[in-house]
Amino acid sequence: MKLAEIAKQLGCTVDGDAQTEIRNVAGIEEAQKGDLTFLVNRKYRPALDSTQASAIIVSKDESPAGIPMLRSVNPYLDFARAIEIFHPTPKFTMEIHPTAVIAPTAQIAPGAHIGPYCFVEDEVEIGRNAILHSFVTIYRGAKIGDDFFAHSHVSVREDCRIGNRVLLQNGVTVGSDGYGFARNAEGGWYKMRQSGITVIEEIMTDNAWAYTHNRSLRLLLRSRQITHIRTRPYTPRTNGKVERYQQTLQREWAYALEYASSDARRAS
Repeated sequence: MKLAEIAKQLGCTVDGDAQTEIRNVAGIEEAQKGDLTFLVNRKYRPALDSTQASAIIVSKDESPAGIPMLRSVNPYLDFARAIEIFHPTPKFTMEIHPTAVIAPTAQIAPGAHIGPYCFVEDEVEIGRNAILHSFVTIYRGAKIGDDFFAHSHVSVREDCRIGNRVLLQNGVTVGSDGYGFARNAEGGWYKMRQSGITVIEEIMTDNAWAYTHNRSLRLLLRSRQITHIRTRPYTPRTNGKVERYQQTLQREWAYALEYASSDARRAS
């Protein structure tokens, strides 16, 4: 594809040879001949002199370089859009696969694609243009907004609420069961039914650069009113607590082991 055509689709201005042939997109350090790259972070400015890319997306005021430029108001956004030019999102036809099972009381808005072996229970509501790829299970009473995309083996448990434009990756479970038990008169354990629904209010991460300097993540969490909590640097106690908790679950709940005393627990 000619650079001029890419500029037209992105609304950018060409500075250099508009007939340059572009075949793919890549980062500024990995790019090869035929690739389109971008420059936003100033620390990568020296890489512009050595990049093998055939063209680059830059800001309006960037100084000239030795390769053709697409001058943009928002280079990072336009690079994201350029990715979709060469790697378009797969299109799905509006259909319900013969192997899918849809309950009679489920309500699915127009434009849906329900793939092989999906199961949608009673009283489910799914908005417009939903895509359930394959082996997706939506439990009773779940409410899902428009433009929902569930990759294979996703499960949305009963009565959960999901908004618009949500994408769930392979194997995700929303609203999975908990670990509530109460002792009965016979000395056994009575499992508590989980009656709540999933509401994400805060997330915790470590202090990796991808979390602490990620403007896109910060804006996303702010738009969803989700609080971002970070672990204290050089203090591994948080991770240690999680690991010990998982060990406890493995010993006691996963394998239904009960200890008569703390000494018996330690001895195990």
